[in-house]
This record gives sequence, structure tokens and C-alpha cells, in this order.
Amino acid sequence: MNKKPWELRPEEEEDIELYRHFKLIDLEQLFASSPNAKCINTDSSVTKDLAKSMTDSVFSNCDGDLGFVPSCQCGAIRGVSKLGLKCPMCETVVSSSFVDSISHTTWISIPNDFPPLLHPTVYNILAKHAKANSRKKGSEDGVGRYAVIDAFLNPGLDDRKNKIELSDELRTLLAGKRGFDYFYEHTDEMLDIFFNKYSKNVKNKKSAEVKAFIDRYRDVMFTRKIPLLHNSLHPVTVGSSKTLIYIDVDSAEIMKALATLNNLIDKKRKGTLSQHALNKGLYKVYQFILNYGVKLLDAEAAGKLGGKPGMIRKHCLGSRLHFTYRAVVKPQSVAMPLDELVMPWGIMLVELKLPIINYLTNVFGYTTGDALDKWHNALGVYDHEVDQCIRKYIDESWNGRIPVVMGRNPTLAYGSEMLLYVRNYKKDVHDETIEVNACIVGPLNMDFDGMYMLWESCRH
Repeated sequence: MNKKPWELRPEEEEDIELYRHFKLIDLEQLFASSPNAKCINTDSSVTKDLAKSMTDSVFSNCDGDLGFVPSCQCGAIRGVSKLGLKCPMCETVVSSSFVDSISHTTWISIPNDFPPLLHPTVYNILAKHAKANSRKKGSEDGVGRYAVIDAFLNPGLDDRKNKIELSDELRTLLAGKRGFDYFYEHTDEMLDIFFNKYSKNVKNKKSAEVKAFIDRYRDVMFTRKIPLLHNSLHPVTVGSSKTLIYIDVDSAEIMKALATLNNLIDKKRKGTLSQHALNKGLYKVYQFILNYGVKLLDAEAAGKLGGKPGMIRKHCLGSRLHFTYRAVVKPQSVAMPLDELVMPWGIMLVELKLPIINYLTNVFGYTTGDALDKWHNALGVYDHEVDQCIRKYIDESWNGRIPVVMGRNPTLAYGSEMLLYVRNYKKDVHDETIEVNACIVGPLNMDFDGMYMLWESCRH
């Protein structure tokens, strides 16, 4: 195969080694190496003291997410600026109960007489990789879809009370081979059925990629330890009535998982739990754990960590960097050099605010206040003098162009950041799009096409 590196496409089976896989964390090793790590379900929650110990490990008493405001004991003096001061009323020092490190300290543990769980990341990959149509029993009408891996793990998926009926192929392939215990004890056989015998996966071009990931992390694909966020990120909140106490939705999933798991442990010890019931119950626990992870990251579900309202964006990433901007791109309307963009009026004003005000005051004779007012008005209505300021700045730049770096998140890994230049911009204040030469981007996306661009520049 005589292909240049930039012509390779990952969907081709012989190019599987070009995939970049994220490292799968060994959860049990992480538990062993985490200081102060503890399991909160080593026993059943049958006593009030034990139940309180569990809830105290999962939740914290504060006034909201990251609501650990430094305070004295009586609360009369609060705030970061008051740290170390002594309150004259309660005579306690203002301090914070927040932790310096929010590593995983609380874990859910699956007992040794239970089968271990499939690593949540592995499950999510397999669940998204293959789905099957379901239909109501006795009817040809479809009632939805289900993940094929669920047919392997959940023996109750095809029960009479369940609306999902397995396909004839899956029922034949998995006859007597369903549940966490069988999957763990016969992993190679089950993976062979999933990838090599189930017809839809045999035909799926992406199966080779998924299988390569599984093979690489075969030794850590099962775990008996599931980490929870530090309890400081699971606040118990008091409502405006001062009597209603509630928790966030992702915390509720953990309490459901703990309650169900402890119930299974009790029944197992009493000898009243069949293997079929154990697998069904364990799958229910597993779904609560998976839902917990989804609600932590999915902005539509809750977004405690992920999404714009999440903690990562609010407290770690913050806002966009200075002198950066974001807009919809579209092909240029007229023929222009390959390496030039046409920028919207609004972006030019915002990014060149200081040079514009400088020109208005030193060239056009405006006071600083009047120049700022003029700049504000130009954001909504085209202004000829502001236009002259922008043009003057561009003309005085090196080579009469402003250098910019353009890229797009999904394809940065493919080298899609490009050094381009701005010579022209739009005068329509309502047009907020950036015009890009269509020859330097792939269809529908900002894919890397640097070799073509280099060849064109050399040719000219």
C-alpha cells in the first residue's frame, strides 16, 4: 500500500495501529495507591450508626457546590480575606473546611464472593459500538434499541416482565452464557462471540479498532473498586425554607447503588440469593453506577463536572483566552489567497479595541470617553471612522496583514491548527461568520490539508 501519511484513513483495517488510545486507568491499582482510600460498603447498612457513617463519607454539609467559605465557628466572620482572624464573638479562628486535595477517598467495593464489574469505560465503548433493535413480545412493532453488551451482562433483559426481546441470533449465541459471572469466567469466549460471531459486529469496520483497545487493556477490564467524587463535591443543601434538605441528582444514583448492593450482600450471606437473581441485582447496581458517571459529565443530564455549567469549566478552565475568538466558518465568496481569512465586523472591533480607541484619540481627536462611546456604538451600527481605524491598523501591520492561528477542537489532533492572515473584514454588523478558503479545509470539517496548501504556495 503506497499511501502518504496524510492520506491514511483510520477506518482501514491495516491502519489500526495509527489509532491513538487513551490509557485505561487501573481502578484497583488507583485504589491501592490512593492515600486515605476507604470502602464504604464493607458491611450492610442495617444500623443507624453504620448508615450515618456511609452518608457522611458520600456527602458533606455545606451551602452548595464548592461552598466552603472560610468562616469562624459561629459564622459571624466569613470570607477568604478573613482567613486567620479571630472572631471576637465565638473566639475561634476563621478557617476553611475545604480540602487541599480532592482525590478519590471514598470507594464502592464489590465483595469477593460476587463477580467483578466490567470497567465502566470498557462498558461504554462496547455499548456504543453495537446496538440491536428490540420488539415487544408477540408483536412485530419495534419498541426501541438496546446495547448488545447488555444482552451479555443482564440475564433479565429478556424476562417476561421486560419489554425487550432478544433477537434469535443473540438468544442462540448466548444460551446459558449470560451474566457478570459467566462473562468474567469465560472472557475470551464472550469477546469472541461479541466480535467474531455476532453478525453485525463481524461486518462493522470499527470492530478491529475496539478489539485492539480491549486487547491492550485486557488485564484491567474488570474491577471490584468504583471511585466516587470527594464528598466535598456532594453537598447536602438546605433550601430557602431552612427545613428542606436535598442532594444533587448524581448523588442520588450512588445512594441507590449502595442500598441495592447492601441488600444483595445481606441476601447472599443468608443464602437466599440465586445466581440468576445475583446477576440481575448486580446489573441494577451497575446501571446506577453508570448513571452516576453520566450525570457527572453530561451537561444535559446534570453536568456537575462537564459542560459549560460544570465545575471544570467554571473553576479550572475559566473563560476563553484573551485575543481569541470563535465563530461559524463558511467558504469565501470571492477568490482570495489560500492563507487569508475574512473576519466579521464584530470580532475585529472586539479584538482591536485598544488600537481603535488609540487611533480615535490620537488621530481623530476624540476624548477617551467619547472614543469609548463611539467604539460601543460601532458594535451595533457601522461607523466609517472606526472602519478607518481598523484599516489603518491592518495597513501598518507587517506585510499589510494580521497573523492569526485557526483551528477547531475535534481535529486539533490531526494538525488542523494553521497560521493564516487577515487583510479583509466585513462591514455588515449582522454577519458574524468567518470566510475561509475552501481549498485549505476538508468537507464539513476543519481537517488537516497542509500538504496541499504547501504545494499550492510553492507552485505560486
